[in-house]
Amino acid sequence: MLAATLPVQAQCTTSYEPGAQPQRVTTGLFDGRVGRIKVINNTENATLISLYHPDAPKRVFKYWYAEPGEGYLLGIDNYSSDWGIQVDEGPICIVGRVASWDGSTFTTFPSRLFITEATPSIKGTVSGTPVTLPPPPQLPTDYETIARKLLTEGDIRGSLLSLLRAADLYKASGQIADEKRVRDRINQIRGN
Repeated sequence: MLAATLPVQAQCTTSYEPGAQPQRVTTGLFDGRVGRIKVINNTENATLISLYHPDAPKRVFKYWYAEPGEGYLLGIDNYSSDWGIQVDEGPICIVGRVASWDGSTFTTFPSRLFITEATPSIKGTVSGTPVTLPPPPQLPTDYETIARKLLTEGDIRGSLLSLLRAADLYKASGQIADEKRVRDRINQIRGN
């Protein structure tokens, strides 16, 4: 049985603000389901999967690196249906609305959670307010520069995200040696 019945746009937002516990229960974000989370990376790209605790929605609780074509249980902990889940820099989705439920485990896929792509600036609205996001870097070397800066600042997650984008761009342009170099760097960072 799929828990998700609404269009994905209605389930994922750029701002994860689930509210206080009573409000989450009233709105149905927390519907009593608690279990492990499994992510199956059904894409051709490695991704970072991040979880957000509903009581601290503005910061990443934990994150995991997911190779393409692999399935991962996100740790040994149980999570409730009102937790936020994010792929790379994409929108934050409510677990209970983007994952199937088998009675003990939520299962979802990055393709269901919108993987962000390198695109020109995006215009849209968030809660009725017009917003324009700046265009992301287009060159893999730009992403590598950003990754070095973030790593020196102690932002390992951000550094990994930038390196993943660089590796994807190198792969797309056929620069296999550079892609391998960047993926080796990712593995080195993950090992520390």
